[in-house]
Amino acid sequence: MQRPGNAGGGDGIRLTDDPADDFCGTMSPNGREIAFYSFRDTGNRHLFTMLPDGARQLPVLASVPNEQQWTPDWSPDANRIAFTFRMHGTQHVSIISRGTDGLWGHRQDITNASVSGVRWSPD
Repeated sequence: MQRPGNAGGGDGIRLTDDPADDFCGTMSPNGREIAFYSFRDTGNRHLFTMLPDGARQLPVLASVPNEQQWTPDWSPDANRIAFTFRMHGTQHVSIISRGTDGLWGHRQDITNASVSGVRWSPD
């Protein structure tokens, strides 16, 4: 995954170097983290976050066998991430919340319908 070099153009700066593919990097509204999904570890899509310089690349959720997670989108307060996931052939939407300790914890699955992609309203 690369970020642009500067607003005026230029070469990108490499942020990840895992042999697995990384996708859909999304900067948090406060500019402190990037959420993305990757095929790391299990070969399934799973959510990760990292610092804007590429450091501290960590999974958001514990790996769930056969679950695919993608299209992360930050809440306006940067304390929740909405994402699409697929389990048993059906797509759903889920929200994961950050605890007061700064760690990702509570997950709430909010749909049972087949959906594709999710975005927070800016307000």
